[in-house]
Amino acid sequence: MPAPVAEALRRANLPASAVSVVIQPVDQSAPLLTHNADAAMNPASVMKLVISAAALDTLGPAATWKTRVYALQSPDAQGVLRSDLYLQGGGDPKLTLERLWLLLHELRERGVREIRGDVIVDRSFFTNISGDTGAFDNEPLKPQNTLPDALLLNYNSVRFDFLLAPGVVRTTLRIVAMPEIPLNIINRVRVTHANGCGDWREAITVDYAPQAVPPQITFTGNYPESCGDKPWYFSLHARHDEFLRAAFEQIWSEVGGRWTPTSPARLHEGALPEQAVPLLEFESPPLADVLRDINKFSNNVMARNLFLTLGKGEDTQPATLAQAAQRVGDWLKGIGINAPELVLENGSGLSRAERISARHLAAVLQYAWRSPWMPEYISSLSLFGVDGTTRRRYHDNHAAGQAHLKTGSLNDARALAGFVRAQSGKRFILVWLVNDTRAREALPAQEALLDWLYQQ
Repeated sequence: MPAPVAEALRRANLPASAVSVVIQPVDQSAPLLTHNADAAMNPASVMKLVISAAALDTLGPAATWKTRVYALQSPDAQGVLRSDLYLQGGGDPKLTLERLWLLLHELRERGVREIRGDVIVDRSFFTNISGDTGAFDNEPLKPQNTLPDALLLNYNSVRFDFLLAPGVVRTTLRIVAMPEIPLNIINRVRVTHANGCGDWREAITVDYAPQAVPPQITFTGNYPESCGDKPWYFSLHARHDEFLRAAFEQIWSEVGGRWTPTSPARLHEGALPEQAVPLLEFESPPLADVLRDINKFSNNVMARNLFLTLGKGEDTQPATLAQAAQRVGDWLKGIGINAPELVLENGSGLSRAERISARHLAAVLQYAWRSPWMPEYISSLSLFGVDGTTRRRYHDNHAAGQAHLKTGSLNDARALAGFVRAQSGKRFILVWLVNDTRAREALPAQEALLDWLYQQ
């Protein structure tokens, strides 16, 4: 271990056994530096690098997900669809509200003006993944805890816009939900003149009462005027159909459509009938674009959908987590990486069970460097100190702007991995994994390692 790194670890009271490191020239098989490289470590969100490489290699950078729209008959000459409308999810990780607007606008352009029936959702592309969304960190409202869904809308998250309204006497704050779902917003936030914005969310408590009619969310605390307008995202709906129904109704109306449901449920889950008539096929952005969101911004929800997609075979059976883990393991063996320590739970790294060694993670990165899809892979990573998850840190580090890296962070794990261009012009693979209850104290050692590597 380089002396500055060892000293930083000593000051942080972190044992060397808690750290795994591999540094390797991209064009050589022999590493420049290894430490504890074969230990099975929790890589946190750096596990996304494995899933991303597997996806690019097996699906291809141009691969897309498809959301299909069906009915039992075509609309009549007046644009009236006298049938239920079927939405068949294809696992699209990036079906945002804006893209749902495009989908429904295109449906209207195809001649559907009015739906006289229910909207039925077919999610059979994935197996049903159920569980307690608050089990990981006791934060069930965090969008990152949203479970995979074959018809996942907007990451199942509601955006609350905190909007300042300057007045003659004082500045007031409005809180507006997007989409406009049935929800009672109680605003008990006071605008202050505190200097700086900082982590403004820490000064606000949120209480959600889903059992109220309509559901009620209360914001209480202080909001610095210097923050300006800010968004805050919450996953309020344990049942995704509730959110999808509200968004569908609002956006379908916005594009000029009418909807006359035939049951109180209005929108519900069901199987696509064999006799259904296709009306529309809506494609996601290509995989290469989706990976930028997954890796630059560490989007766990999208990563989970991508992981399950890897478990989808050629047959009509729903993809399962076990199949996805098996296929990623088989892919690794197929490219010559035998990783018996590998544990994959959901592919996002938001897990206390997932494991991989620094050596095998470095091998994945070297395989990616030598692959034809290398540009798409590297461009999906955060440009160190410039964008993504590293944008607000590391500005003074010598490697700022000279590396493409993926960060990982859990309470007892810190990780950094990717590609670094040293001062000499040489390019290196870097894998840095720390597992310890004091892992958050490893940042100075991590920066010392980056400074040392930049000087090579």
